[in-house]
Amino acid sequence: LVVVHLYTGEPGRDERLVVIDPDRGTLLGTVSVTGGQILIDRAELRRIVDAAEAAYPGECCGLLVGVQRPNGDIEVRRAIASRNLAKGPDRFEIDPQLWVDVTRAHRGGPQRVVGLYHSHPDRPAQPSAIDLEAAWGES
Repeated sequence: LVVVHLYTGEPGRDERLVVIDPDRGTLLGTVSVTGGQILIDRAELRRIVDAAEAAYPGECCGLLVGVQRPNGDIEVRRAIASRNLAKGPDRFEIDPQLWVDVTRAHRGGPQRVVGLYHSHPDRPAQPSAIDLEAAWGES
């Protein structure tokens, strides 16, 4: 299971959680505050699934770079894997230097960090209580 957190720019507002089935490479569902679609290229979806499999039995994590379309849809154009800096086996922490580097690299352009992803190895195919409480880095 891979849970993808997407946001539209303001912490605590308009978060979306997407659940991906790595066995099928398909989206299982979305929890969304305002609706809209999340568009992830098949190659980027495969990159996320590959990262989850490589990190098993630990959690993988990474950043998603893309754009928000005028209609509210979020288009993910790149998935960038991060080292998981978390100490526990069922937690994740994205490398803050990667976040800074990716944010700076896209400053002033149409693309930006639109979300993050992490996996849930051997756990239910749904966002955890922790995911729902801290959908945008507030934990």
